[in-house]
Amino acid sequence: MHIRPATDADMDAVCAIYALEVRHGTASFELQPPDAEAMRARRRELVKAGYPYLVAEVDAEVVGYAYAGPWRARPAYRSTVEDSVYTAAAMRRRGVADALLGALIKAAAQKNFRRMIAIITLDADRDPPSRRLHRKHGFTEVGTLSQVGRKHGRNLDTLLMQRALDAGVDGATTVSGGETTVPDVETTGSEGATTVVDGATTISEVQTTARGRRGKFRLSIAAAAILGLGGLTSVATGVTLYLGLSTATVSTRALLLSQVDAGIDDMEARIAARLAPVPEQGRRIAARVIGDNADAEDNAATDAFVHGALAVTPSVSGIAMFYPGGAARIYRPDRIDVLREDWRRWGDGGEYAGWIARVAGQESAQWTSPVWAQRDRFDAAAERAVIYTTPLRRGGEFVGVMTQLVPITELSRELSLIREDAAWREGGGANVTPFVLYGGDRVLAHPLLREQFGARGGEAGENPLPFLSELGDPLLSRIDEAEDETWVGSSRRTEVRGLPDDDEVDFTLFLLRRLGDYGEVPWTVGYYLQLDADNPFAILARTAIVSGAVFLLAVLLAVWAGRRIARPTQRFAKAAAQVQRGELRQVPRMPPSRVRELDAAAHAFNAMVDGLREREVIRNTLGRYVPAAVAADLIHGGGQMEPRAAAATVLFADVAGFTNLTEALGAKGIVEVLNAYFSAMAAILERHRGIITQFQGDALLATFNVPITDPAHAEHALGAAVEMIAAADEQTFGGHAVGNRIGIATGNVVAGPVGASGRLSYTVHGDAVNLAARLEQMNKRHGTRVLISDATAALLKLELRAVGEITVRGQSRPVRVWTV
Repeated sequence: MHIRPATDADMDAVCAIYALEVRHGTASFELQPPDAEAMRARRRELVKAGYPYLVAEVDAEVVGYAYAGPWRARPAYRSTVEDSVYTAAAMRRRGVADALLGALIKAAAQKNFRRMIAIITLDADRDPPSRRLHRKHGFTEVGTLSQVGRKHGRNLDTLLMQRALDAGVDGATTVSGGETTVPDVETTGSEGATTVVDGATTISEVQTTARGRRGKFRLSIAAAAILGLGGLTSVATGVTLYLGLSTATVSTRALLLSQVDAGIDDMEARIAARLAPVPEQGRRIAARVIGDNADAEDNAATDAFVHGALAVTPSVSGIAMFYPGGAARIYRPDRIDVLREDWRRWGDGGEYAGWIARVAGQESAQWTSPVWAQRDRFDAAAERAVIYTTPLRRGGEFVGVMTQLVPITELSRELSLIREDAAWREGGGANVTPFVLYGGDRVLAHPLLREQFGARGGEAGENPLPFLSELGDPLLSRIDEAEDETWVGSSRRTEVRGLPDDDEVDFTLFLLRRLGDYGEVPWTVGYYLQLDADNPFAILARTAIVSGAVFLLAVLLAVWAGRRIARPTQRFAKAAAQVQRGELRQVPRMPPSRVRELDAAAHAFNAMVDGLREREVIRNTLGRYVPAAVAADLIHGGGQMEPRAAAATVLFADVAGFTNLTEALGAKGIVEVLNAYFSAMAAILERHRGIITQFQGDALLATFNVPITDPAHAEHALGAAVEMIAAADEQTFGGHAVGNRIGIATGNVVAGPVGASGRLSYTVHGDAVNLAARLEQMNKRHGTRVLISDATAALLKLELRAVGEITVRGQSRPVRVWTV
């Protein structure tokens, strides 16, 4: 971004920016936007009157402008200006207005304006961006005018803000060939800095260094303390809680899964112990039967072998041999004889014939579906059983069928024992119910099958397994509603499902494993856990909640501690800003602190403020008797001040007709008039960088360029003289009109403290001092109000009227003098 003085060529862009604000905004109280030619005329008038007018460029495009104009039309307001800052809509909040206002403040200060006024419209937003912008640049609020404007159908208030221009401008200005640099428009802008080239009153093309906060993130001390303490506490507490909870969760999951696998493994082992020996026994018996004469109706050796096999396989309740010719041989462990039957006489015989034919087509032995089975046709009781059928072949030719009957009711009895086993309920908070499902909808084994289905439940051959809905277990009947539970973890072969929000328990876990070794329809072995409020996972959840509360409490405590730690530092920063602004009387005393370093800093700060207040009193007291700049030098120099030689302009002013005025007013009246007159003249001289070194009765002596360096000392002296003459003509002092005459001369002078050892007075000596006093007196002879020496006129760029060469007492040759 490039900030420079505006030209006529910029006014088209300026007009477009301003027109948008006039039509749609309330910052301007104009109702119709002026055209570009009118804007050019306005700029020329302002520049001609000595006011700064700046524009901001980005990529050679004007994106904003700012100017200072007169605050009021009357001459007494000439040292006060009103600022105006406008930016293109696309460049708002990008630092343009910030940089422009900073540059405008500096430019106005360099042109010797003393005060800047801002008039800010208060619309719906009572804290508009312009208010914050001016507050940032040192403006203070002095009052609000209620409903003084009306625009866009709304009554508008205006806020008045002002700042001094002679106290320096905050912010850094880097001068390089009359320019400063703004590296990036994305910054929020500088605190306002512009350079003046060659010490002149015209502004060269400048660029302002935007030292904004955008792009340079800054933390407040409170944020730093909170982030430091809170961050460390949060990280430490969070990591500790996370590790503790995660370790506990992993351990609980591992323990649960180990129990899950162990429980399922036990159930699988119980089933295998009952059913696994059956196929091996079938192979051995089949081999023996096939080896003997299978067609023989009476084979004592084979019968003895089968009876022996039954004795070693207690899970088998009966073995039967069926031959195609109709013979059936039935073996029971509770009988030593063999039942010989003709299966063709059972029922119509066709059912068995078809079954034998189907088995003949089997390639290997198979398990059948569960059925109600009778061990023989004379046994009235039937039992739930599965049958293992083995086709008998000799030389590849089918010769018969062997069946082994395995009751499954005992599985339900064993599951009842498992449920009652205390080992399954160690740790409390969990109730276990094991089960075996056949397919997806029938129950093969369950503790309730032992209790509810212990007696005969149907005809032989019928499916004896109840459906899930018939069993009477409401939780197991909802197994299809359960969903996979990944939070528990995974096991090798065990599936975990969850069923939440049961009326009686907090949570139900289903643990399932499928077995495919006992027929075409798979068996599902499993159990469900009813988890109540005391289960390990509920305890973990409560622990996590408590841990989260502890973590939150730790963070809140860290925030509280951070704020407590930051509070003294914030007080220091606020008080230091007041010191920087010179508001020493408003600076509060820093309270003591329990923190040693903060307590020491508070004592040191209070002592510093007390010292500054004392120095201010001394400086203000000295300033009543010597120039303020001299008082400052004396204080900084420890009471010592070295004499200084310099080329300076001296202004000597005297009251016309003072003797007559004294006689008319008396002592008290003349003192009142002189005090009012000198106060007005002193204010004018200060605005023009003049220093009053002496009051001599009704006269005063002022110097320019000493003790304060001022390259434009001749111009400022003449400007002060013109304004002093105008003020005397336009004003009254103590109720009386006072005329004055002024002499101005330039030359080498020596300035410094002069007097006795115990009483010194700051004054200036040199030929220019005497000449200025003589020229003031010569005004009466020539009928002028201001006479200017030739040396002073040579430094001025204004056209002066020559009075001629006059002989001045104390000068060796005639002096050429001028007047305005």
